[in-house]
Amino acid sequence: MEAITRKLPPNPRQNAGIVSTLTFWWTIDLFRKGYSKVLELPDLFRPLDVDRSDVLGDRLEKKWYEQQAGPGRPSLVKAIFKTFWREYGVLGFITIINDIVIRLAQPIFLGWLLLYFRKDSEVTRESAFMYAGAIVLLNALSVITINQYVLGSFQNGMKVRIAVCREDGSEHDGPGGGDADGSVSVGGDKRSRRDSRASARSAGSSTHGDLTDEELKREERELAADAPVQSNMEGTSRGKVQGSLLLSYLGSGANGLVMCGLLALFLATQLAASGADYWVAFW
Repeated sequence: MEAITRKLPPNPRQNAGIVSTLTFWWTIDLFRKGYSKVLELPDLFRPLDVDRSDVLGDRLEKKWYEQQAGPGRPSLVKAIFKTFWREYGVLGFITIINDIVIRLAQPIFLGWLLLYFRKDSEVTRESAFMYAGAIVLLNALSVITINQYVLGSFQNGMKVRIAVCREDGSEHDGPGGGDADGSVSVGGDKRSRRDSRASARSAGSSTHGDLTDEELKREERELAADAPVQSNMEGTSRGKVQGSLLLSYLGSGANGLVMCGLLALFLATQLAASGADYWVAFW
């Protein structure tokens, strides 16, 4: 079966400006086309250059080789973190701007605006309009940052998934570190080869029929031998997670630092927001 290749139109997001990117203005033409007709495959855009599977796969492959060359057991989680830490760092910066700067500034400007309605208030009319405009501007910035954060989260998840699938589909010398993921991948490859050969056999392929029967029988025996191992892994994947396992995960290098940093950032944000609300209410 020959693969079907289509030349899709260029992605307007590739050369979109800052304003168009922040306001999603580059999607207007696509929505207009979708409003007038049902979208089909030729109406879709090509992926961004940074989202191509070969680019993402090469990035993850480089970090994975560094993990294999380093001391200790290679970790796929660390390889993914070192590959995409910049993308997630941008999301963290957007979260800080939205949760600390914008959300703390809104009640402050609101408190200054309410002072205008007091008797014998020293706040001028012009200042009140400035405070009201600042509140509107902060709300608009909050909408922009939240939408960019949500879109970026989906894009980063897509990048990680594409990179891992690209590496899983590429050819390796071994099962990739000798861990459970490698054995599951090998078992899946065996089943795929067996199913494809069985399909070809049922379709009427008679070339090397005896050889195909022998290979199918041999792979069935290998799958039967691997079944207890995979069943054991499936059994251990169910049930409650012990506290010692969580503590060991939090204490494993970069993962522990990231989790502790996110927890500290969350607590600091909540304390700052609560303190600002109490200060405005008391004032």
